[in-house]
Amino acid sequence: EEFIEIMNNLNLPKPRLIDEAVPANRYCGLEENERQDAISERELTRTQSQKSSPMSAQELVTEAKQNITEITPEKAKQLLAEGGLPLIDVREESEYAAGHIDQAIPLPRGMLEMKVGNVPELGDKTKPVLLYCRSGARSALAANSLKTLGYTSTLSLAGGYEAWQKESG
Repeated sequence: EEFIEIMNNLNLPKPRLIDEAVPANRYCGLEENERQDAISERELTRTQSQKSSPMSAQELVTEAKQNITEITPEKAKQLLAEGGLPLIDVREESEYAAGHIDQAIPLPRGMLEMKVGNVPELGDKTKPVLLYCRSGARSALAANSLKTLGYTSTLSLAGGYEAWQKESG
């Protein structure tokens, strides 16, 4: 910390690898088990700081897709034909009004967490639920949010409404 303060006072740029070099130097001369403990602690701190660094919208979507299940329009049609699967359209009301999948319940992504409790079809958090948007990004985020709220089987339509229309048309 003193070093960084000195560097700031000198108006010099921060050395690129200083965050790795300084901790590495701190471990010199330690016993092997102490050094390993210190290195493990450093790695844990680094992992936590990477998680807290800002993410882009695309990174958020990519991370969400790793936590949920995406299904193809073909598989979605099969599941919907079997019945009992709530279908949630997370697009904006104007998008829904311009065209939507039959049986879809409009629940815009922006209000999802606040209004999910008002949708009787989503009362049982253990039942599968299928979400879709225009391209699959918002529905992936929404499915991930529902998982956070305790829903155990959230599905997202891969490619969204656009893929559904291509498959149907």
